[in-house]
Amino acid sequence: MNRTTMRRFGAIAFVAALVAAVAPLAIPSPAGAVPPALLTRSPAHRATGVAVDANLEFTFDQAVSLDAGNLTIKKLVGNDWIHTEVIRAQDGLAVATFVPGTFKVIVNPRTNFEPSTRYAVLIDGTFFKNAAGEALPEFTSEGSWQFTTAAPPPAPTTTAAPTTTVLLPRAVIGTTCPRAGAVRRVRSTRLVCRVSGGTATWRRG
Repeated sequence: MNRTTMRRFGAIAFVAALVAAVAPLAIPSPAGAVPPALLTRSPAHRATGVAVDANLEFTFDQAVSLDAGNLTIKKLVGNDWIHTEVIRAQDGLAVATFVPGTFKVIVNPRTNFEPSTRYAVLIDGTFFKNAAGEALPEFTSEGSWQFTTAAPPPAPTTTAAPTTTVLLPRAVIGTTCPRAGAVRRVRSTRLVCRVSGGTATWRRG
C-alpha cells in the first residue's frame, strides 16, 4: 500500500471517529415510563347492591403514589350530580392505604354512602402517578365509574306482648261450674259451685 492510499484510509478513519464522538447519545427511557394501568377497581363500574361502608379499591400493574389533584365522589339527586366528598392527594395516608407487597391502593371515604343511591367517582389525571411521573388517565365524566348502593335493611319486626286477661269475681259469678261443692278463688275471692234450678254456677263462698 502506497503512502497516498494510507493517507486516504487514515482520513476516512478520522472522520468516522469524529462523527461517532459528536453523534447524540441515545437516552434510555426511565424505568416505569409507561403510564400505570388500572387493572381492577372496586366497586365495579355499574355495580349494584354496594355496601354503604364500602371503600374504593384500586389494583395497578405497577407501584403508584398519590401525587396531586382530587378524587371526587358525587351522588345522583334527581337529574343532578351533587358533590358529597372531595379527597385531595395531599391529604396523605389518612384516606389512602398502600397494601404492602402489591400494587393495591385503598381509599377510605370519610363518610359512608347513603343506601339506594347512585354514585359516581371522578379522578384527576395527576391523582395517581408512578415513580417516573407517569399519570393514570383521568376519569372526567360521571359515566366513567358509577355504582349503586344497597337498599337499607328491613326494619326489625316487633312482637307484641301477649295480652293477659284478668278475671274479676263478678265476671265469674253466675257462670257454669263443673260440679256442686267445687271451690276456686278469683283475685282472693272464694267462689263455691252451687246448684240452683238444676244449674251449677259459681257463687261467693
